[in-house]
Amino acid sequence: MVGQDEQTPNQQHGSGGHKLFVGGLPGNCQEEELNHVFDAYGTVQHIHMMPPKSKSGMRCAFVIFERLESAEDAIKSLHNIHLMRENAPEPIQVTWPRSNDRGPPFWGVPGPPDGGWGREAGGPGRSGPDFGSYPPAAERCKIFVGSLPPDILEEDLKIVFSTYGEVQQIQMLTQTSPSGLRCAFVTYGKQESAEDAIKVLDGVYKIRENAEKAITVKWAHDKQKGGGGGKGG
Repeated sequence: MVGQDEQTPNQQHGSGGHKLFVGGLPGNCQEEELNHVFDAYGTVQHIHMMPPKSKSGMRCAFVIFERLESAEDAIKSLHNIHLMRENAPEPIQVTWPRSNDRGPPFWGVPGPPDGGWGREAGGPGRSGPDFGSYPPAAERCKIFVGSLPPDILEEDLKIVFSTYGEVQQIQMLTQTSPSGLRCAFVTYGKQESAEDAIKVLDGVYKIRENAEKAITVKWAHDKQKGGGGGKGG
């Protein structure tokens, strides 16, 4: 077990829960399946499923346990061991999320297999056309969020983006695009949280199930200089 001085590095802000990242899941994996697996290690407070990744078809999720010991036991018993399906090519990855510098890496060590939710989706040395140009130091915690529905609330955004770390500020912009979609700026307390949100959500996550398109998540300085907000919103 983790020592007393490290008992809350991955505690979910404001909920008292302990959050785990789960990767390498089949694209059709459902919340009920995860709950059945993880409930064996303790009370599960919440499961947040992410949509399948377009390239690999794999998906990931966040599981929040009530007790730290339950989260630790799940990692020891399941990480790179448990097959979610009998014919699964690889076991699932169960690691601490990187929402706090004291905690282990977000994508785990070793990372998920190539082509899944892991190194390809935001491991060390993040780069790629979807990531945008790297901002100056003063702006490495602020991101732009576009393609939001007109009735979106600040609380809705906080629920989604606090999954990746402490959200310090959300600025909802009043103007809308010609399509009626809205946008916002989200400021994190840590640079890594902003990086993870961009890599996991941009062009993939739909804020509503019936949304026509996924949201845009870019570095704020890309949008402000006119270089990264072209997906609408």
